[in-house]
Amino acid sequence: KYHHILDTKTGYPVENSLASVTIVADKSIDADGLSTSVFAMGLDEGKKFVENTPGVDAIFVTKNKEVYITSGLKDSFSIVDNSFKLK
Repeated sequence: KYHHILDTKTGYPVENSLASVTIVADKSIDADGLSTSVFAMGLDEGKKFVENTPGVDAIFVTKNKEVYITSGLKDSFSIVDNSFKLK
């Protein structure tokens, strides 16, 4: 199963632990571009990048159904499907 986010070094889809990245930003055009870039960075680098980008937050979902959020979402985010775990 492949997705459309390609590794610029190999030309093949990015391979990492992520299933999805959602970006929360004031402008949807910013969120759209950042979601692709942050997905390609992977969980650790992507989360660090978003934490250091003012006005932007993110939700990361791994292939193992683990959910990671950035600090700006901690008071407004909750899991409603018990098959996912907030880390």
